[in-house]
Amino acid sequence: MSETAAQEQAADIPAWGTIGVLAGIQMVYTEFATALAGLAITTQAAAQRQLNRRVAFMAYTSCYVVDGRNWLSENMHGDWLFQTDTDHAFEPDLLIRMLQTMYGPTAEDPPRAPLGVVSALYFGRGHHRPHIYAWRTDDDGNVLPIATPIMDIPEGRVMQVGACGAGALLVQRGVFEHMRMELGNDPFAPTDGGLQDDLAFCWRCRQLGIPIHCDTSCVSEHLETHRVNRSDYETTREELEHDGDQNTAAE
Repeated sequence: MSETAAQEQAADIPAWGTIGVLAGIQMVYTEFATALAGLAITTQAAAQRQLNRRVAFMAYTSCYVVDGRNWLSENMHGDWLFQTDTDHAFEPDLLIRMLQTMYGPTAEDPPRAPLGVVSALYFGRGHHRPHIYAWRTDDDGNVLPIATPIMDIPEGRVMQVGACGAGALLVQRGVFEHMRMELGNDPFAPTDGGLQDDLAFCWRCRQLGIPIHCDTSCVSEHLETHRVNRSDYETTREELEHDGDQNTAAE
């Protein structure tokens, strides 16, 4: 979709917030820069038209991604934070569609409460594993801090998941505030059990009863020699299903 077409089709944005970029000390893909410019222009045009507000834009450049995620969550402006990494590419209207998922149809009466955490669907580099997860349980039904990739992914649905990566992640400000107040932790700080930034954040959401959703119609693509997408995942799915459980941060 072109930027012009995305702007013309943009529906209401019921709140404004921050686009946060996690820029590690690594190559920044040209495709990422192009995608980010399109997303920022498109989202800003809709916010300016509907809210007469400017969408805030913040970047954190460091080899310490955890520090960057926590800094953005504490210094964000507005009601939501959208985080993306410099090895992703996406359509210009990705954030608008994720905001529509978060806040629900504007014509819905009565309006539903916003979702707290919404992820786009994307797949990993190299292994092409989907970055949405379920938490493992033991024989007694106790939930364990071990994340297993969800392999059956319906197309075009909003699905509740146990955890997700943070490469294309939309979070309400109140989630971060509640987490700091109740748990006393930075949201993305690694856990004592070894969960890293993104899965650590999702584990804390589980502790507080905050559901996490993935809209599988909202797609971000990891960049390697090409854009990693569902077709790459389907090609390697049989091999992935025989891999062991994963307990690492989503790349």
